[in-house]
Amino acid sequence: MKMINKIFSFFNSNNTYTQTNIGVQNNYSSEVKTLLESLDTHFYVGEINKAFELLELGLKEHKHKESKYYLLLKKAEYFLQLRNVEKVKTILELLNKDYTDYDDIKMKELLLSIYSLEKKRKSFMI
Repeated sequence: MKMINKIFSFFNSNNTYTQTNIGVQNNYSSEVKTLLESLDTHFYVGEINKAFELLELGLKEHKHKESKYYLLLKKAEYFLQLRNVEKVKTILELLNKDYTDYDDIKMKELLLSIYSLEKKRKSFMI
């Protein structure tokens, strides 16, 4: 039995994926995905204030940049649906400035929506 324990300890000593690294490696976690789905449920049922409260709480709780990126995208999406273009612009400027590593299609869709509202034809060719 001692020999088996030594073998397991030898193989586990080279294992870089330990329990302490799970929080670091699981950046855009299932918790954030679940929160985003929950926000959509509240928002589209008409509980807009509840959705924004949960969104702000999520932004405060989640410290990892990738998680915050997707929460900020959701916030911009909601403000666009509420026709609050100035807040959408503010969020998109923040995302362009501080979150360039996480650029995705949703960000580009929001930018194109803003460009179309402002009729900036040159900006469409990004």
